[in-house]
Amino acid sequence: MRLHTVRFATSSSRFMMTIFDQFIDQYPDNNFNIDIISNSEMIQKLLFQHIHFTLNTMALTHPHIHCKQIITEDIVLTYPKYLDGQHIDLRDPDLYKSFLFSSQNTEFNRMFKEVLSYKHITVDNENYVDDHFISSVLSKRNNFSFLPISSCRDLNLPYIEDEEFIFNQPIYLSTLKDMTLNPANEAFFKFIENYLIEHESYFKI
Repeated sequence: MRLHTVRFATSSSRFMMTIFDQFIDQYPDNNFNIDIISNSEMIQKLLFQHIHFTLNTMALTHPHIHCKQIITEDIVLTYPKYLDGQHIDLRDPDLYKSFLFSSQNTEFNRMFKEVLSYKHITVDNENYVDDHFISSVLSKRNNFSFLPISSCRDLNLPYIEDEEFIFNQPIYLSTLKDMTLNPANEAFFKFIENYLIEHESYFKI
C-alpha cells in the first residue's frame, strides 16, 4: 500500500494536541512531516513546497498564498494568584507585572507587547517558556499571560474580564493557490477545519 505524507506546519502546538491524536486514530497509515514555525517561515516553506498547508493565527500575506479563515478565538489576560479577589489596575505603577510568554510564538508575543505599550502598561519582568513546558508554569499562576480562552479552560485559569483586555483573533488554514493537496493532506486539512468549526464555542467566551 502506498503511504502519503502529510506536510504541514502550525504556529503553536496547542492546536494539535487533541486534533492530531484523533486524526491518527482515524488515519493510522499516513506519514507525517510537521513543523511548529513562525508565520514568516510558513510563507517560505509553502512557496518552496516543503509544506503543503498551515494552521496559523495571523494572515499569511503573499499573492501566491490563500488564507482561509476558519473561526475566531478569544484571547484573554490571566493574572497571578496573589491578585485573586482584588481589583486589578494594570496601569498602577506599584503593581509588579511579571509576564509569561511562549518562546515559540514570536509574532503573538510582539503583537501583545505592542498592545501593552499602546495602553501605556509597563512590563517589569518577561519570562519565556517552550510550549512543552508552558502549561506547567502557567498552572503555578505566578505571572500575567495572554492566552486563548480555550487554554484557560484547559488549565482552569481565571482571567481579567474587562473587555479592554479581551481580544479576538482569527484562525486560518493556508495553502498555495495553485496547489492540489494529496489525499493525506486533503484529509488532514478537512479534519482540522471540521474540528474547529464543530468546537468553535470552546474558543469563545
